[in-house]
This record gives sequence, C-alpha cells and structure tokens, in this order.
Amino acid sequence: MRHGMLIGLILAAMLTSFVQAAEDRVSESMSPSPVGYAIERTFARGVYWPWEMTAGNARLAGKEMWAFVDDMLAMLHDKWNVNVVWLVNGPDDPARFCELAARHDILACCPPFEMQHACVWGMPLDADLAKSAKLVADKFRNTTGLGAYVLEDEPRSYEAQQQDVYRRFLAQADPTRPALIVSMVGDLETYMRQTGFPVLCTDAYMFGGPGCTTIPNPASASMSAYRGAVAALVEMAGRYGKTPWIMPQSYGSMPHGPWWYDEQGHIVLEPQSYMQFRMPTIAEMHWQTWEAVRAGCRGVVYFHFLAPDNPWTPERGPMPEGMAGAQAYGKAIEAPMVKQRVNTGQPASLMLPGDKPSAHGQAMGEDFTFLATQDHLLANWRIADMPVAFADAPASVQTFELPGDPATRYVVVVNDDVQTAQTLKIAFLPNVVSVRNLRDGSTPALAGLTMGNTELMSGDLMLGPGQGTILQASFQGGWPGLCLYQEDFSQTNLTVTLEHADWVLEPRPFNMGSGWSVRKSHAPLKQGKITLERLSNATATPALRTTLAGAMDQAARGQAHVYLHVEGDFPRPESLVVNFLDAEGKGGWNKANNYAMPTLVPSQTRKIEMEIRDGAAVRRVSLWRIPASPASTTQP
Repeated sequence: MRHGMLIGLILAAMLTSFVQAAEDRVSESMSPSPVGYAIERTFARGVYWPWEMTAGNARLAGKEMWAFVDDMLAMLHDKWNVNVVWLVNGPDDPARFCELAARHDILACCPPFEMQHACVWGMPLDADLAKSAKLVADKFRNTTGLGAYVLEDEPRSYEAQQQDVYRRFLAQADPTRPALIVSMVGDLETYMRQTGFPVLCTDAYMFGGPGCTTIPNPASASMSAYRGAVAALVEMAGRYGKTPWIMPQSYGSMPHGPWWYDEQGHIVLEPQSYMQFRMPTIAEMHWQTWEAVRAGCRGVVYFHFLAPDNPWTPERGPMPEGMAGAQAYGKAIEAPMVKQRVNTGQPASLMLPGDKPSAHGQAMGEDFTFLATQDHLLANWRIADMPVAFADAPASVQTFELPGDPATRYVVVVNDDVQTAQTLKIAFLPNVVSVRNLRDGSTPALAGLTMGNTELMSGDLMLGPGQGTILQASFQGGWPGLCLYQEDFSQTNLTVTLEHADWVLEPRPFNMGSGWSVRKSHAPLKQGKITLERLSNATATPALRTTLAGAMDQAARGQAHVYLHVEGDFPRPESLVVNFLDAEGKGGWNKANNYAMPTLVPSQTRKIEMEIRDGAAVRRVSLWRIPASPASTTQP
C-alpha cells in the first residue's frame, strides 16, 4: 500500500506540475479587470434574443419591427426585471438596439459584425484584426447601452486560442467592455484555463425529450446533470478568477419532423416527429434559477426569448421542406418518433408567438423580480468557508458571506421537489439565534434538534415546487464561528493519512473538469481509512502547536465546540463510520448516516479515524469552531 501511495504521489505531483506549467504559459492579459466591467458589477438577469425571430413575431403582433423591439424591451425590464439581453444574428444596426435598451436600463450584449465578417474565411493578419476591432469600437464608442461584445455561440475547444485573439484585439480597441462567448459544457474547462474572458457562460440544456438518447431525461436525470454543471462552472470560475454565468434552458427544440402551434401557442407534435429537448415545466424553471443562485452563479441568462415563427398546420397541406428534412434526420439517427399526435402543453420559448408572454416567462420574471431586490448581495457575496445551515432531501442549501460583514451569513434554500410544495426542515449550527426570510420578511421559529451526540437548531420553511429563497442568519454573541481546517484532496501534500484507500482524480460528467476524492481500495476484507491527527497541544512543543489543536484544548476547557463535516458520496447507511479517539486510543464511533449534518467532536478527541465502505467517496473534510457561550463581544 505504501508503494502504491508513493506512485500515486509521484503521478499527482507530475500532474500538478503539468497544470502549473500550462497556467504559467497563459499571458498576463488573461487577468480580469481588478475593478470589473460594469456588466460584472451586477447580477445578470438575462434573456437570449435570436434576432432572426424578431420580424416574424412583430408581424404576428401587428407592429412595426422597431416599435415591437421597444415594447419587448419595456416588458423585459418593467415586468420581468431583466437587466441583460444577449443578442445574436443581428440586427444590421446594433447601436440602435443598444440605445433602445439603455432607455429601459438594460445592458445589451451584441455581436461585433465587422470582426466576425473579417474572420469568416480564416484568421486575418494582425493589422486586419486591429482594423476590424477599431471599426467595432468606433461604431459603439458613444453607445450607452452596450454591455459586452458577443463573439460566438458554442465555439469548440480547438477554437479557444482563436477566440482569445479576437478578445485581446477588442480589449485593445475598447478597454471599457468585455467580450463574451457561451460555451457548451464540455468545452468550458478549456475556456476557463486557456483564455482571458473575464465572464464565462455555459449553456446547460439538460431537459431532454422522452426517450432522448443524447440529452438527460427523465426529470431526475435532467436536474442532476444541471446541478453538476452549475457546480462545476462556479468551482472552475473561482479557481481561474472568472465571473460565472449560466445559460439555462427555456425552450422546447423545434422537433425533428412536423409540428405546429395550437391556439394557446403550445407545441403539437404530429406522428413521426421527435423532440430532442422538451420545455422545462414552470416548477423546473423556478428550480433552474434558484439552483444557479444556490451554486454561486453571478448571472442567469435564459435561452431563449422569442418564439420560432411557424405558420404551418396540418390543414395547410404537406409539411414544409425544412420539417421534412428534419424528420428524415430523426429517422436516420433512429430517434424515438411519436406514433400519434402529441400536444405537449408547453410553449416553445419564454414568449408565445407574437407579443404575449408565456407562463414560463412570467415564472422567470417572478424570480428575477425578487433577485433584483438582492442585487448587492448576489453580485458580491461568496460561498462561506463554514456552512451554518444543513438539510436533507428534498431541500438543498448553501451558505454565503458578504465581504465586510463578518457577523452575518446568508443561506440559499431550494426545494428540489418540482411536483409538490414542501415544508422543509433546515438545521442550523447551535449558535444561530434567528433567521429571517428575505423573500417575505418572516422569521421561522427555531427549536433544538438532537442528532446522536450533536445538538443543533432547526426551523421549518415552506417552499413551492422548485422554489427557493434566501435566509439571513444571526448568531449568539454576534460571530458565526471559524473554519479551522479543510482538506479537499486537491494538493499533493495531504494533511491526512490514508490506509487501504485510493486517492483518485475523477472526471466530471460532460467533460466539465475533474475533482479529487478518496475511495476504499480493492483490498479484501479491509475498510478504507482516513486519519486526522495532531488534535492536541498538550504534549507538543511550542514550535509544533497548532491552531486546530488549540481549538480542541478550548473545547476541553468548555470554551468552544468543534464540529466535523465530511462531504462526498455515501450511497447507503454506514458508508462512513467516524471514530473519535482520545489520548489512550479509546473512544466512541459514530455511524454518520445523516451525511448532510455536522458532527460534534468530543472534547477529549486526539485523533479522528474515518472508515469508508465500498461505493463511498470522500471529497472534503472540515473542522469548525464556534464559541460555547455568547459571553464574548469580540471575535473568538
């Protein structure tokens, strides 16, 4: 085992050196603006506007096109609290669109056509790139509504250096606005690591149609994939100094085969048609927004805004040529074609054909309206080192802290049940004395909660299907506590020892990077073991004394409480068993079946042994300290 561990350390060191060398090769131009662009100083609440759908919807609404655009921008701001529009494929006069957007306090992200046209047939010479970038900057120089330049939709990983060249030339011509791209999830890591885009957005379209073999389905699989995507996005953005935006799904794809709109503007599939993507339900729309907030995204831009123009119905005769071609493709890939007419009951986008909003768009607007009231929080907070709230399914939580406000924590709570409203039980560390629901101003009552040897507080919170909220937590004595120790297995100098356990680098789904974890090795009749020592200063020389051991000494004197929290995958009861050992090697064991909850570390503990069973994976081990009493008015 020691030999295997040595090989693993050598390989990990080589990998770390390789990654560092790659990062060192990145030019200084990758560093984002120290202050941030204007579009980064707010939480982006946005929609993706395909310009080619504008004229058809204006015609259906009986309006002149630019009057229709002005009306849509007014609705986006006034009704849905949108502050960013991601514009693609037009118009010929993007500055005009930006000026209209500015009247409605919306920032437009527009394509730089002169530069795109110059690059259609390959990479131009440097002088030509500089000239094109200057033409773009001059066009928008006095335009107040432009927030960013949109370079390309879904460029692939092999185009990363090319896209970054365009970004650099635009930055030289116009240093006041960033360039953006939206990547597919599998290409995101390349753009995180190899480019200098300060804002990175990925499109997580995870709601596949029934029986689809390429997009996750059913709903449980779709939600799991989306959750993994936003978590990976935020983690990588933090590592590489980017602002993370997510582009969730608000559309049902134009089917492979014949389809039409019913009187309500909902998609109807004809026989021998196939829908690769389905429109998320209204509850799933709420859930996508709130899960992005819980993960720590700094922007949510929904794809897409306007409805595709489709005047065809079966009564009009044979399907159009485009539909026939799509149907042939669906058959060629052996897609699960429907055998009879299916009314999906869902719109194709946030808008119905014309100028009427869909219920899905209104649901998005409802969430954006609340989030607009919390813009300062959402644009500036960060995930806290030490969580103060915990929950079991169907609730998910995340704790945030706001720089400059060390005495307050904020907790995002999401109801993962997209079918039913739930009364969720949220557990808090015992020094939480009150919580306030920022969405409705209520203050849930807190009561004691005993879990094994651990005393916590808990409160009930009612949330509708897929809904979320933000709680503001206050603390006994005015201080939340401190994170004293954390091991996430991402570096070669591990602070724990491993026995019959493998330290492995595991790829995330959809090629969204990778992460380290510890799993039980294949040694027969053996449990994997992770051991944390040095938990006492009692016999240590002054040079070897540690803050962590000092906290345990405080616990032994009744001045503090120390909590253990282990994160990872634990598929069954007793997947993880924690042993707390005293100075003589004696102690108790804790069957940590409530894996979302922290565990109180007994005050005489000198060593912690964590046994992991088959199928379990440990990804982070943390120790926190909170004061035992509210006596102190200074930071403990």
